Amino acid sequence: MTEERPPAISSIVAWTVEDAVTGDELPRGMWTVGQPATTLWCPPPDTSQVSPDISKYHMTRGGNHLIPDRYHLIPHRYHLIPHKYHMINDRNRLIPYRYHLIPCKYRLIPNLVPNRDVDIADRFDISGPAHMMAENGAGSSPMLIDWNKEEHRRCVAACLVKGAMVMTKDRSRRGRTSRPPLAPAWWESFGFRRLDVIKDGPDEIFGAIYEYEPPAGLPPRHTSFAPRYVVAFRGTIPTHLGDLIQDTMIIAQTLPGSKRSWITRKAVAKLLGGCAKSRPVWLAGHSLGASHALDVGRFMANKGFNLPTFLFNPPQVSLAPAIDLLHPTEKAKRDIYTTSNSVKARLGKVLYHHTEHMEKLFERLASWAPELYVHERDIICKGYIDYFEKGQMTTMMLSYRGMFFSLIGDDEKELQHLMPSAMLWKNSSMNGDAHALQQWWKPDGDLSLSARRYSYP
Repeated sequence: MTEERPPAISSIVAWTVEDAVTGDELPRGMWTVGQPATTLWCPPPDTSQVSPDISKYHMTRGGNHLIPDRYHLIPHRYHLIPHKYHMINDRNRLIPYRYHLIPCKYRLIPNLVPNRDVDIADRFDISGPAHMMAENGAGSSPMLIDWNKEEHRRCVAACLVKGAMVMTKDRSRRGRTSRPPLAPAWWESFGFRRLDVIKDGPDEIFGAIYEYEPPAGLPPRHTSFAPRYVVAFRGTIPTHLGDLIQDTMIIAQTLPGSKRSWITRKAVAKLLGGCAKSRPVWLAGHSLGASHALDVGRFMANKGFNLPTFLFNPPQVSLAPAIDLLHPTEKAKRDIYTTSNSVKARLGKVLYHHTEHMEKLFERLASWAPELYVHERDIICKGYIDYFEKGQMTTMMLSYRGMFFSLIGDDEKELQHLMPSAMLWKNSSMNGDAHALQQWWKPDGDLSLSARRYSYP
């Protein structure tokens, strides 16, 4: 005998304890058990007695089974959109917050969007000599330059070298970006125009020739010592094989015989052939470029042309950095150099032919005093500091390598780091990269500069 089920007052079914745990359910509807007059009606089980962990289950609305609590509530990280994400109109995806707002340091710079192909250091309006821009007023071009001030001459020479570097980068970016080239601002801002480039291959530019075109009506102090031409050489670009080869030639002391050396000497000689003496040719370079400027400067000085030369962080192969790694006391360091100078003097007496050759060379080069800009923490150019400060005038012309070459019959091989005269500018500031070019277009107040002139004899 069947009997109707009592009217349902809630969504309940007959469960066993095992059913409660597994979430199984019995089908709804009419069903018969036992005697015809008996109706089996099981109330909902008291799930609190099933297991101490049953609280993690809950009833799903309109359903007849238990779902673990971890599936009932959406984890907070999915339920609420994190603050760092935002919705984009008409789109169904989230974009990280860091792409929603432009970083503050770029917010006030017009038309500037971070680009992996553009280095902020290549932007003249951002990384150039801010103090000179402030002196001349924002947006004024070309800037007024007081050529009588060493600070202005140094800043302009360094910026022209930077222009040669950025010009090379502009060429490598060609075809990948529609942005205008960044290099012209590094010379046009000072009243220069690019006359030519110096290269040893179709795309291997390592220098540039600039011509100064002063604005009309400038007072004499702005033009009296101004150059007519500036030949600037860039530093090493690590991805350029030609630059790396030149670096090895500096270590081997074979740079004067390189193809680039021949090209630069020819280019500068051509300028001197049509240049009035009242408007000189300047040479400038940084790192590898300083070696090129030094090479052509020595070559022209040997022919009687003493060209103003600006050498920024010129490399010098020396044991000085290795000695400093030992952290010797000042007395120990002084004893090392005293002993070395004594040994050179004795060897010079034995190799008197080599000594006579170097004396004549130093006499020809004595009137040429290039400007050497070095940092005392830069191991690449530190050798020049010890060369001038620790050396003795009688032994400065001698080097162990030069004497070795003399022994093997190569007495004509000149070591370009041997200079009789120079103006040594030493920066002892603890800020920034000691080998970076940008330190040299900063004002004197930002640098801990000391200067000393060394002359021969």
